[in-house]
Amino acid sequence: MKALNKWLKAGNFSKKDEHYGFLDDQDEVTAVLEFHMHCPNCANEFKKSCEKSEGVESVEIDRVKGHATVKGAFDVEKLKERLWRKAKKVVTVVSVETHGKRSTQSSHSQKK
Repeated sequence: MKALNKWLKAGNFSKKDEHYGFLDDQDEVTAVLEFHMHCPNCANEFKKSCEKSEGVESVEIDRVKGHATVKGAFDVEKLKERLWRKAKKVVTVVSVETHGKRSTQSSHSQKK
């Protein structure tokens, strides 16, 4: 156990990375997710759960189709699991596009 703690303290890995499936070299992803939405509160709950996930940069919801477009550097399967645990939503992945490696600078620091 001491060796594991020493390895974690050295900065090689963090528990936060393990929990959310988010690593510095994660690819940029645009995922279209489908879920059942019967009221505006469902959409808000879904959006909040997505936005609190590590690596998610933006969430756009189409209430007519019941689709959400999620952009960022995240693991789609782990996001699905989180949405089930937190928002109690069964999510189907409609499409996933990968755009290459995530940049090390945040998008906020690039804007002026």
